[in-house]
Amino acid sequence: RSQDAKEGGSRILEASNPAYYGTMEPGGPVLRMKPETLAQLRKLKPSHVVMFATSWCPYCAKARSVFREQGVRFSELDLESDSAAAAFQRDVMGLSGFPTIVIGNRVTQGFDEGQILASLKEL
Repeated sequence: RSQDAKEGGSRILEASNPAYYGTMEPGGPVLRMKPETLAQLRKLKPSHVVMFATSWCPYCAKARSVFREQGVRFSELDLESDSAAAAFQRDVMGLSGFPTIVIGNRVTQGFDEGQILASLKEL
């Protein structure tokens, strides 16, 4: 369901998870973290680009490469060695899998170079 509110000219969409809302963008819907959830993430890792990942994941490696190619500084939370990060992703974000990337307030699950680049443009 959409609301009348707008964010940067985009239509606001309700999300089933209370941690998020969505926006309808030209490329399709985008999942965005609500300010209060984002504030919790910043306490865990104060960065504008955060990736929940594992050391061995090939898609995480692809995302790291995109960040390096774009000259983007990012923080990584290892879901296997950091139990607080794993608990945050599972309990607060309601998500699983990797990579889960938060750029600004945009959330991308899995490796999607187009979404990563679109998110980076908003920083």
